[in-house]
Amino acid sequence: MRDLTAATGTEIARGITRPRYLIELVMENVTYRWSSGSEATWNGQLWTQNGAQVDDLRAVAGGAQEGRISLPNHDNAASALVLSDGINGRACRIWQIYGDGPFATDDAVLLFEGVCDGAELAIERVSIDLTSAGRVNELSPRLYWDMACTHIPPAGTVISWGGEHYRLERRK
Repeated sequence: MRDLTAATGTEIARGITRPRYLIELVMENVTYRWSSGSEATWNGQLWTQNGAQVDDLRAVAGGAQEGRISLPNHDNAASALVLSDGINGRACRIWQIYGDGPFATDDAVLLFEGVCDGAELAIERVSIDLTSAGRVNELSPRLYWDMACTHIPPAGTVISWGGEHYRLERRK
């Protein structure tokens, strides 16, 4: 069981509560930290308000997670981010937090930790697909061959090459 801090307890006791999401996207040379609400300071980091949203976050078979975040693209900054550094395989974490702060370290709950798995660029918003880190390779093509090299001559065949003679034998 988890104890709630005073700020979190006060916030969730209200008639209407709305969580704020803290989204961390780790690119090659910089880490972006966005808040779905107003600007916030949590865990010693500044989380800027830029219109980022958590559009979907769900558990899927096998205990994995999938989701989607979206960023405003009115100035093409989000498109540039995705296209310049590439988005596939980039680490992403999402926390949920209630209230307006100041926030204690224990106020936020980690909802998602995984990687980006593609993006959809549009004029108004850029959507980034998320998945658990282990699922990226899980769905890659799998090929199984009973006989991968059916053109190999049978054992005992002699092959001449460059003046040398090689006799094919079975493994023992």
